[in-house]
Amino acid sequence: MKGIIGRAAACISALAAGLLATGLSSGPATAQEGSAALEEVVVSGRQLEEKLSTELQDYGHRVVTVTGDQIRAAGFTNVSQALSRLVPGFYLRENNRNSRTMRLNGSGQFLVLLDGVRLNNRMFGSTASPNAVGVNMVERVEVLMGGEGLFYGTDAVGGVVNIVTRNPTEELSGQIDLKAESMQGREASFHVSGGRGGNNLLFHGHYEKYPGFQSPPDMAFQAYGSYQQGQNRKSSLERSNLGFKYSREFEPAGKAKLDFSFIRNDMNYDTPSPGYIAQYYTAYEHISYLKWAHDVSDGYSYFVKLYFHEWWAKWTGLQRDWTYESHMEKFGFTDYGLNVMNSYRFSQGSELIFGLDYQNYGGYDVVMRIPKTPREQVYAVYASFRPYFSAVPGLKTAFSARYSYMEEQSSTVWNVSARVPFLNDAMYAAMNVGTTFRLPSGSSLYSNPAGAHGGNTWGNPDLKAEETLYATASLGGRFKAWGFDITGFYSETDGKIATVRGSGPGGMSMYRNVDGKTHVRGITLSADVSPADGLNASASFTYQTEIVNGVKTGLGTIPRSYGNLNVTWEGRLNGVPLGFGVYNVYTGKQHFSAGRPDKQYGDYWTADLSLFVKPAEKFTVTLQVTNLFDRDDAYSMGSRAAAGTPAAPLADPDGIYYYENRLSPISATLSLTYDF
Repeated sequence: MKGIIGRAAACISALAAGLLATGLSSGPATAQEGSAALEEVVVSGRQLEEKLSTELQDYGHRVVTVTGDQIRAAGFTNVSQALSRLVPGFYLRENNRNSRTMRLNGSGQFLVLLDGVRLNNRMFGSTASPNAVGVNMVERVEVLMGGEGLFYGTDAVGGVVNIVTRNPTEELSGQIDLKAESMQGREASFHVSGGRGGNNLLFHGHYEKYPGFQSPPDMAFQAYGSYQQGQNRKSSLERSNLGFKYSREFEPAGKAKLDFSFIRNDMNYDTPSPGYIAQYYTAYEHISYLKWAHDVSDGYSYFVKLYFHEWWAKWTGLQRDWTYESHMEKFGFTDYGLNVMNSYRFSQGSELIFGLDYQNYGGYDVVMRIPKTPREQVYAVYASFRPYFSAVPGLKTAFSARYSYMEEQSSTVWNVSARVPFLNDAMYAAMNVGTTFRLPSGSSLYSNPAGAHGGNTWGNPDLKAEETLYATASLGGRFKAWGFDITGFYSETDGKIATVRGSGPGGMSMYRNVDGKTHVRGITLSADVSPADGLNASASFTYQTEIVNGVKTGLGTIPRSYGNLNVTWEGRLNGVPLGFGVYNVYTGKQHFSAGRPDKQYGDYWTADLSLFVKPAEKFTVTLQVTNLFDRDDAYSMGSRAAAGTPAAPLADPDGIYYYENRLSPISATLSLTYDF
């Protein structure tokens, strides 16, 4: 099988070399502009990676782009907070700044990228936080909804979130931003850019510290016997990052560009839990890439990209008997690889995109007793054909496939997508259907509950990749002062990886590929209107259900319905630029399955308020108030057997004490930004 992959890679390389040698005298094809719903991406040349999401929307994929200017004008302090307010269909339950649950297009499994570099934690199979950089460095965030395994590989079941950072500039420019929060939080960030002799550099840094707040009640700690006077029961965060980017353009044959980026993150988290007297961890992260992009001619472009990502942490858990369950034990992973993409344009606008991916991944976890295993390697080749139909020039279709191989198993996925405008391009219909996959995580393969902190679920080295059939269909329009979009989504997962009680050694749980199919169905409605200059109102609503082997199941801590309602205005008062925004988020009913019967919570609205003013050309003052009406609803729940504890009088008839983890109280953040 490795021989097949090697021959396929060799064929692609040979084809690329042949195209380079001939110079490709075929006719040019114009890159398609994004629709009005997608912010235009301004880059020079073909720039395959930079324009990929824009073009995927043109070919029927559902894509929403949020600009860095939108995020900063609203006073959002991190990317995940902005996405939950501004992206229809994106769900966020931010337990604290250092813990969150997210869902995209009906799935909790989606891929997070930073400048195209994978951030997902393959050791634990978890979706990464989109907050790897401060908002000061964000150029835009591209959100692709629906299965996107074709170009992005494993984990992109629900879609992709790609955070694109600022590019270096030749002229000297930069920004300094300072933030102060009413709950004693603070932030500072900067970036400065400039160039000489064609060499452009950008340096950036960010620091934040938030003491946080206490979510579980004191009684929860008392019920577990972990309550101590003077104990820290607040979830706090301290994080810093430093990085730089380099770019240079060349003109060998056509136009080319060399890019390099490096970022280091350092993090300290307090994550108090009623089961521990103290619980915290420290972590560091390196993210880097080197990319060569070359527009050889009007008909042929390619890029080659090397990337590296590592994330390592040390965890400490102090138990109720004052012994350490773990003391600064290490866990993490390293991930590096190669991406090659080619674009060949011919026949008055048809295009063939093809390439290869290579990923080398490995890690270990002393805490969960996951051993240092042989590094996992994934080889993949893909191709996407975009034909041009002269009889229907507005119709854009793509037919695509990808083959991935890893030791002892392989996966083939396909995709067909299309988009067609009508009513003088005021409306559109789009569809995206195909398959995607998710490889087993390190913990699901190798976790060992026999260890001191091995959890209660055995890993299963015989797990196979999940395979998912997905489909999205959209109808929308953009008119003079308003627009709308209706998108239905569907997925069918075969062999879903889940824990099965009693199936492991000693009657314990074990990870298995579950027999049967899991179906997710849903719809997202969104609309916006601009009744006057500078004034905009937008709303969205998502409803979803999950069916396992023909039986509708609850989504547990994920609400079946959620949405938002926003009103923003920007203008001038006595010649001074200013604006405001009100961002309302609805969270539907949620269920705590440990209760008998299930405990219900959720079903609430929260509101954030932002104001900004530019008292001088280079200064901006922003005020953001989160949880404006100081709602204290539960975002999650926990439980504990109450017999013999101070919580016994509060227990339900089943003898269990159920407690609620509450939302963060009202807080205000004041920002001062200086641009130069």
